[in-house]
Amino acid sequence: MKRKERVASQRASELMRHTALRFAPVLDGSMGLKNDSGSEFEDQPSPASSDNDQDTTRPSKQPRVDPKTRGEPREISCAVCINRMLACGPEFLCRCRDTPAAVSCYGCAQGGRKCYQVPHAALPHARTLQEAAVRILNGEQVLNWDKLAFEAKRAVIQAEKNPRFVPNPPQAIDQGAAPSPEPSQSPPSQRSSSQTPPSEIPPTRIPPSQTPPSQTPPPQTPPSPLPPFVLSTLPVDGITAAIARNNELVAKTNQLLRRVLGEMGAFTRGEEPPSWD
Repeated sequence: MKRKERVASQRASELMRHTALRFAPVLDGSMGLKNDSGSEFEDQPSPASSDNDQDTTRPSKQPRVDPKTRGEPREISCAVCINRMLACGPEFLCRCRDTPAAVSCYGCAQGGRKCYQVPHAALPHARTLQEAAVRILNGEQVLNWDKLAFEAKRAVIQAEKNPRFVPNPPQAIDQGAAPSPEPSQSPPSQRSSSQTPPSEIPPTRIPPSQTPPSQTPPPQTPPSPLPPFVLSTLPVDGITAAIARNNELVAKTNQLLRRVLGEMGAFTRGEEPPSWD
């Protein structure tokens, strides 16, 4: 049994050796497997790796271009920037972007939002609000900024709900009263008399208290006061008639008072009020 196993193992080893010699690669000088050191089967560097080993300089970094560069203010604000200006102020006005292929404005690009355009009916309000914001940034004064921003937002909302809606025209930008001109810019009519030639100086008007004695007007007598009313100045018949009229009025007044008191007493006692005489 052991002999058979030994013979089988010898045959298997011979078969393996024969197979290895049969499929072994041909080693000659044309394969380039030998180098100067005399070692065989040494891997040669690939052309790509040799180029990378020789090029030690790194490529220069290209400057990054920010696609959200802030540009000049737009002529008409978008709907999103109108809300931002109403909430945050005129500093957040609608601006363009310094990118040729830009679609949204600078504010919407910074926030990652979609830039909604204003409806056609609300364009005058958006244009007026944008102009007011530009004036404020230039140092000018706008007194009705809050009202302009509120009206612009309301016009946009109503126009989006109803395309046929026509809002009222926007208010004009109120910048207050114009500043008074400087003294150097005053008109010639307001110049001081020191700059007027002596021949053109008008004569000085002397007040009445400083008039010369020769031109003093005569004194005016004050009007006499009205005499007090005296009863004795009336005629005798008039006095008698006045006294009689007064006595008649007093008698009628007393009669009316007695009538009122009698009715009150009868009401208190539960009786019928007396009749008029």
